[in-house]
Amino acid sequence: MKDNSERLFSGENSLEDMEQIFKRTSADYKDVGAFNAFKKLVERTNNLEYLYAYYLQTNIESLKQSGILPLIENGSIELSGGPETDGTRLMLGKYFTTQELLDFWNENSKLLESVKRLSCGENKIKNKEVRALTKSKNLQNLTSLDLYGKDIGDKGVRLLTESKYLGNLTKLDLGGNDIGPEGVRMLVESNNLPKVVSLDLGSNEIGDEGVRLLTESPYLQNLTSLKLSYTKIGDEGARALAESKNLQNLTSLNLGGNRIGDEGARALAESPYLQNLTSLNLGGNRIGDEGARALTESPYLQNLTSLKLSYTKIGDEGARALAESKYLGNLTKLDLGGNSRIGDEGVRALAESPYLQNLTSLKLSYTKIGDEGARALAESKYLQNLTSRDFRKIIE
Repeated sequence: MKDNSERLFSGENSLEDMEQIFKRTSADYKDVGAFNAFKKLVERTNNLEYLYAYYLQTNIESLKQSGILPLIENGSIELSGGPETDGTRLMLGKYFTTQELLDFWNENSKLLESVKRLSCGENKIKNKEVRALTKSKNLQNLTSLDLYGKDIGDKGVRLLTESKYLGNLTKLDLGGNDIGPEGVRMLVESNNLPKVVSLDLGSNEIGDEGVRLLTESPYLQNLTSLKLSYTKIGDEGARALAESKNLQNLTSLNLGGNRIGDEGARALAESPYLQNLTSLNLGGNRIGDEGARALTESPYLQNLTSLKLSYTKIGDEGARALAESKYLGNLTKLDLGGNSRIGDEGVRALAESPYLQNLTSLKLSYTKIGDEGARALAESKYLQNLTSRDFRKIIE
């Protein structure tokens, strides 16, 4: 029932023509031109129904007949997405239960086929709701499941790993769920989640033991993004990550807010298995100048475009090491905010570094930058590409 989008959206149609087009057709989800036309029509008519029809890949008539509009209007669910995303996202409202969602999905399974991402938002979920989710055939097309902050615990993880209908997931967010090493064990021993490439286990009680289990799993070899922030990882856990052949496809690694010191930073820096990383977050750890220097001397980290070392123990010596690193020339984002030991000397070294000329974002908030450091930053011929900067002073 879809018409050719090039013919439909290439010209400047009248409002009446556009309305007639959208009443009888929906556009390819990945068609940028069609999506922009939808947004323009919404702006001109102040009618979001056209955008919802696009999200659900249906026409206006079918949309109205489904009964989904009242759910959207009263905040029970929210739809979002666009050509740059991996599919339409449906997020539950605070008071719309998982069972109510599943009942509605069962009645309108055809309409909701285009929903690829499910987020439970602020909705409170217990294990009986998790069990209901995992047993629903209607969710077998999901590629992304967000259960952040639901406290499902190890039992909830077991239910997820035993599901026959979540095998198409590529992104799984289990952050803030009171998951311990035993939950990690069940997760890594399951072959029911073979396509997951992005895994968030942040803000859980995983510790070094849980990390070791992750690194030993043959079922997580497809991971490209791993978030382990605030999971009580120390140097031992960092070393396990560094020595894991199973995680060598990672491009993004978030270890922020942990207990990693110079020894752990050195292990990560010397790992040939992490050479595909483009983003590394080590903010909020116990890394000092020695650890910073180890990172800057690593040929395995030369693909990094984003490096976060905020709120660590790095001082002027560490900042100078970063500035002098020939391996960090691809960085576009560098975050050193919250390092109160960095002063004018370290900032001047950064400002005068030809290796950092590709930076578009530099954060030095709450460091000891004085007038001299501020002047060096302002006069730098190497930081001309900055589009985002944060140079707020520390309160002395």
